Amino acid sequence: MRISLPFLLLTTHMAAGILLLLLTISPVVQKSFFRLCALLTAALIVVTMPVRYQPRFYDPRAFTVSCLCLGATLAYLLTLLKDHPKLERNFLLIASTSAIFLSGLDMSTLKRLTGFATSTILLYTSFFFSSLLLGSTMVAMLIGHWYVMDTSMSIAHLKKASTWFAVAVWLRLGLAGGALVYYWAQASYDRQAVVRLIDPLGEGIMLWFRVLIGLLGPLILTFFIARTVNLRATLSATGLFYVAVIFVLFGELLAKYLLTVSYIPV
Repeated sequence: MRISLPFLLLTTHMAAGILLLLLTISPVVQKSFFRLCALLTAALIVVTMPVRYQPRFYDPRAFTVSCLCLGATLAYLLTLLKDHPKLERNFLLIASTSAIFLSGLDMSTLKRLTGFATSTILLYTSFFFSSLLLGSTMVAMLIGHWYVMDTSMSIAHLKKASTWFAVAVWLRLGLAGGALVYYWAQASYDRQAVVRLIDPLGEGIMLWFRVLIGLLGPLILTFFIARTVNLRATLSATGLFYVAVIFVLFGELLAKYLLTVSYIPV
């Protein structure tokens, strides 16, 4: 469970994040970009299916919603191939909404498997911010490649994606700090859990890796990315987003693992 559950959460949140970010990207960007993102999202959902079907993870509601999300994503991909703008938007809305709803059902699965009494609002907010961070990083990295194929494309698209990335980093960082403060202010049991989590000589080594690589690393990159985008250095910005993807993936996987062993959404 300590590997399967974090993997399930990570892939689901990335799929949800990509779908959400596609809603913010202007349709004037080449269709091939949206097709690639739709294919990637569908692949992420398919990869989670065997895990969701395992007896200990199986939730009929979550499995049904994941099938709905996959169907809507594939329908979105087909409309992209046939060029139906109105249908494209409708299927994308269905896919992104079902993906967010799926994250909520996964929260119930997490609580059932771990038995943790984690704050529902805090946990769902953590899931949403995680999706936003994963999605914005991946979408920004992918859209950067399209400037190689279309040199006349407006820098506004990459600037918007990098802005979402910066916002997501700050939100994720703020929530992680807020979660630690929240549980520190609770009963002594919660306070002891926080102490164990931040102890660098014990379990805390995982948290500090998560903070350094998954939060502070992307935070530093936001400043370099903003600078390169303002200079219209799209290739440099894309290269920095490659680094950001690695940092964010590793950091979010650690965050999911820490959530399964400590119930604190960092």
